[in-house]
Order: sequence, then C-alpha cells, then structure tokens
Amino acid sequence: MRACTGVLIRTALTAALGLLLLACTQTRWENPAASPELAAADQSECQRTADLAAREQVMFERVAGPRPVRGGVIGYPTRDGGFRERNSEWFWTQHYFDACMRNKGYRLVRVE
Repeated sequence: MRACTGVLIRTALTAALGLLLLACTQTRWENPAASPELAAADQSECQRTADLAAREQVMFERVAGPRPVRGGVIGYPTRDGGFRERNSEWFWTQHYFDACMRNKGYRLVRVE
C-alpha cells in the first residue's frame, strides 16, 4: 500500500509541475498586419469591451438561478466535458478578451 501511495504522490507532483510550467509560458497577441500602435489600441478596446461584457455576464449568472455543484463549486458543465465556475468575472473577462482579439485577426503565440 505504501509503494502505491508513493507512486501516486510522485505522479501528482509531476503533473502539478507540468501544469505550473505550462502556466508560466509567456504569450502575446500577434497580427503581422497591425502596427504596434494599432495593436495597443486594439488590446485596449478589447479589454474595455471584455470588462463590460464580463460584468454583464456575471450579473446575468447571479439572477439566472441555481446551478449544479461539483466539488463544492457552483457552476455548470461545458461542451468539452469540463466545468465552468459560476460568477467568475476573471474567466469571462479572459473569454471575451480572447474572442475580441481573435475577431480582430490576432492570434496568441508563445514568446520564445
């Protein structure tokens, strides 16, 4: 039993380290057709739009009624089998910002 527990702990630590390294990867939005000034303006506009849309989404979520609970977190299932936390303004801001930047022709690239 102890050997099995040790293997599980090592596996969990390895997975956690992998996720941490993945989370530390720096990225930036890139559009070869956009000047640096236009890129800065687009990011600023997308951030304002995303902030407003996220606040509206969270407000809607709060009045929409109860949602399922998984592991003590109130949220709802996603199409890909995941689980999205309800009222996560950070999540919605990121979601709307990413969509806005992609709609403007940018793509997210890893900084080398």
